[in-house]
Amino acid sequence: ALPFAFIMQSLAANLGGMIVPFGNPQNLYLFERFSIPLGDFLATMALPFAVSVLLIGVCCVLFAQPTPRMASEELPASERIVRIPRARTTAYVLLLALVVASVFRLVPYPVALGAVVVGLLLLDRRALRSVDVGLLLTFACFFVFAGNLARIPAVEGFFSFWMGESALLVAAGASQIISNVPAAVLLSHFADGYQALLVGVNIGGAGTLVASLASLITFNEYRLVRRGFPSRPALARVTPGAYLARFTAYNAAFLVVLLLVCAPFV
Repeated sequence: ALPFAFIMQSLAANLGGMIVPFGNPQNLYLFERFSIPLGDFLATMALPFAVSVLLIGVCCVLFAQPTPRMASEELPASERIVRIPRARTTAYVLLLALVVASVFRLVPYPVALGAVVVGLLLLDRRALRSVDVGLLLTFACFFVFAGNLARIPAVEGFFSFWMGESALLVAAGASQIISNVPAAVLLSHFADGYQALLVGVNIGGAGTLVASLASLITFNEYRLVRRGFPSRPALARVTPGAYLARFTAYNAAFLVVLLLVCAPFV
């Protein structure tokens, strides 16, 4: 059941986050760049989100392999439910609410950032030490790369023409090659409106392994988990290559369905 679970988890992470501005990095960027009203954002993403959730649900009903549920006392100590202190939970919820409020422009983002840093210094300094600085620098490089690329005359002429022809297909297609976050940054320089671009880079997260950073993270996690269960022959047979083949088949099917459903409306 693990390969299927990882594939569905990847699709859920990529497609489930499209409904809110803070659900995916490309959403945050486009939400700010085009100053999209929240109501318009939700209306634009409602259809692809609903179709994505439906597809994931259908796949889970048809293809998931049920496993017997273990009683709590049978689980290893490391897998049992651990209850964290109520005061800390409350503090984290308040910090989350503050961050969400900053995304909706209700609170200045420097205030939210400062509150999070101070809160973690007081509550959990290990969380600050575990920040993936490399990932943050990668996103920074995406912005620099896309901005420079957009200034090349040949690139500008190519994307200006094709974005006018079908922004949805260009956004989804570019995501398959350079990933959806840099695709959003690059194509935003040539988009007349945000709807087709927003939908395209979100559904474009399904498809190839490099279409979304979340897919790459999931693939690496699957390889680590698979190595952790060397005695399970069924899992051993699903090599990284076999997993990638299944992943690509599911993602390609999702992408085709979403393009067919969304194309008439953007």
